[in-house]
Amino acid sequence: MTDNIKLVCGGESIEQIIPTQPGWQAVHLGSEWGHVFAPVVCWALVREDQGSNIQGVIVDSKGQLGFAKNYTGFLGYNSPGSSIMWEELAKARREAEKSENP
Repeated sequence: MTDNIKLVCGGESIEQIIPTQPGWQAVHLGSEWGHVFAPVVCWALVREDQGSNIQGVIVDSKGQLGFAKNYTGFLGYNSPGSSIMWEELAKARREAEKSENP
């Protein structure tokens, strides 16, 4: 008999890893302009103090796994075949950040 394995990442407890269908992407602000996509490698069922939620896991530029929402400029998730206008959302986010930090 084996024990359940529990992973903890930054105070968040990963209860289950869920495979993703090909094509899911995390979307972040680009360093200078626009937006960038990172493939979601899996979903994680995460338990936090306020309850459970599903978070996308990506591989960062250093080859490390991490929750997409924890990286600077996270905008959301792009599903396969999505028609979300990410460029417009990225522009609105940049304008909001400029007005907060003139």
